Amino acid sequence: IIFVRKRDARQRELFTLAHELGHLVLHREGSIDSEENVFGAKGREREVNAFAGNLLVPDAELDLLDYSQKPDGPQDFESWLKRPSRAWGVSVEVVLRRLLDSGRLSRTEYEGYRAWKMEQIQPETSGFAPRNNRHREPVTVFGKSFVATVLEALGSKQITITKASRFLDNINITNVH
Repeated sequence: IIFVRKRDARQRELFTLAHELGHLVLHREGSIDSEENVFGAKGREREVNAFAGNLLVPDAELDLLDYSQKPDGPQDFESWLKRPSRAWGVSVEVVLRRLLDSGRLSRTEYEGYRAWKMEQIQPETSGFAPRNNRHREPVTVFGKSFVATVLEALGSKQITITKASRFLDNINITNVH
């Protein structure tokens, strides 16, 4: 069973699903990944990220891109790759990562895009409504099976209480009923 935390972007959910499938196929073992692991760049995480990228955007699809239209600046990569990334159901970042891994994009171009993208993130505003039923959210959002799996991993000391809290939407573990 692979659980994927619901996210705003369906592309991110799809990548996470392919990433977790990579753990099962390549390493024949399951894992509970934190946010930083799913996008890790070393060791097994790097391997499963490459697996996910190849699964979602094979080389044959990359061959279809119009490289004569490739922009000079990283701020224009999204407009260049918007249509193919939507058609493939992935983010522009996944396409760029595949281009980097296949030698069709330089590390400088990729890092330039990442730096530009980080500048585009707007800070969240305050004013959230009170959350009187916060203790119910993990089961409502993730389902009983996922919450039980996280708590079982915590109970068997496979993960820390901090990771368990993160997996359950940063809820205080003592609030889980």
